[in-house]
Amino acid sequence: MSAPFVYYILPGLKGKTQAILTGSILTYCICTIVIASAPFTARSHWIMDSVTFMNRKGIDKGYIITDPELEKKLIMNWGAPVETMLASSMLGITPCKTLVVDDEANALRRVNIGPDSIADCLRAIPASDMDFRYFPVDTVSTYRQLLLPE
Repeated sequence: MSAPFVYYILPGLKGKTQAILTGSILTYCICTIVIASAPFTARSHWIMDSVTFMNRKGIDKGYIITDPELEKKLIMNWGAPVETMLASSMLGITPCKTLVVDDEANALRRVNIGPDSIADCLRAIPASDMDFRYFPVDTVSTYRQLLLPE
């Protein structure tokens, strides 16, 4: 859609009209990005706060039973295990923390694995398949249910 506009319509307009139209489109796009960033920023803060909380409590693997308010904040919760491992690495926390967020039935199914495995977004991954240089994970403890502070 944008290619025909840029190559066929925009060149046919006068210089001042081109600048006003291009500036208007750019302003609209920037405003859209700023407005849409709020939920994603809230999610990022929640992930970082959860990893920090787990680190303070000495918990490496955890799961949370979700509720409608948390689902609204997280938008989608299936990526939380990987996001918490990435956040741990970014914060320099070892071993990496991993957190499953799901409804009760799915959470229990996802975390009912051996201590030498990590619950990924879609399946359990053996810890031996992880690159320990980047993601040193706990191979001893099992998943514990968490109640995070608000």
